[in-house]
Amino acid sequence: MSPLKTPLERSIAELFVYLRAERGLSELTVEAYTRDLAYFTDYCAQKGITKPAEITRKHISKFLLGRSGEGDSPRTLARRLSSLRILFRFLQREGIIDHDPSELIESIKLPSSLPKSQEQEIIEALLEAPYKQIEELKETDRLTLYKEMKLNRDGAALELCYSGGLRASELTGATIGQVDMRIGFIRVSGKGGRERVVPLGELALKKLNSYLRLRPKDALNPQAPLFLSKKGGAITRVAFWQMVKRYAQSLNLDIHPHMIRHSFATHLMEGGADLKTVQALLGHVKPSTTQIYTRIKDKRLKEIIDKHHPGA
Repeated sequence: MSPLKTPLERSIAELFVYLRAERGLSELTVEAYTRDLAYFTDYCAQKGITKPAEITRKHISKFLLGRSGEGDSPRTLARRLSSLRILFRFLQREGIIDHDPSELIESIKLPSSLPKSQEQEIIEALLEAPYKQIEELKETDRLTLYKEMKLNRDGAALELCYSGGLRASELTGATIGQVDMRIGFIRVSGKGGRERVVPLGELALKKLNSYLRLRPKDALNPQAPLFLSKKGGAITRVAFWQMVKRYAQSLNLDIHPHMIRHSFATHLMEGGADLKTVQALLGHVKPSTTQIYTRIKDKRLKEIIDKHHPGA
């Protein structure tokens, strides 16, 4: 029989219930908090700390310093501190502790970095990669019905990721019923369970329709996953990540799903879209989150001037 949990472990378990039930956070976000707090729980166990009230600011500082020594990056340390702050605010709200020991811990300064994106021509080459494979298989009479369906699925998924600026979780979690093929929209559930409606262009609808026409008729009900795995369920985030990497490597590129989303936003800004429109399409709550793309646009414009203007 496993030993009873310590008061600290029970408090953390109650936090996860609160985050799921009352805050409505996604399972992925809760999993990230779980990993961070597991490291802190191990640290507390080594120090003989079993109760939340025993934790001091010095304990938190030493925990973060130790994680830095283990190789955690500044961004990872900042996330771990954020997880701890969420825990202590919850404990204070519940009356389990009377003060927040993380309150006086200085925030970890992160180096300013721009999200990576790719040129439009490179993204277009990636999006066309599944269809090139279809043509190659046709020429050698090796295109089976299943292979054709799978490659059309990949092509449609890549197109929706780019033309809708979707997160991998939004794409893999979508169902057929969330797409309106007639009007050209998809309704997705983003971070924190917030829903938004994203318009889909003609090319995305065409590719999606080509894929759905190859699907078994019993897999076309509104509740069915939009993108099927080999076993008939929804493709996972990991599977989509591997899909992107596979096609990128076939073109000698290094691209991941979030880079496609960044490219979507960057190309919109370069094409003249205003900040509020890009914010709405990406599902950002704060305008400041979207403003990073104005810096990318300014950086690109400077590069173009430096390269092509005679007076640069």
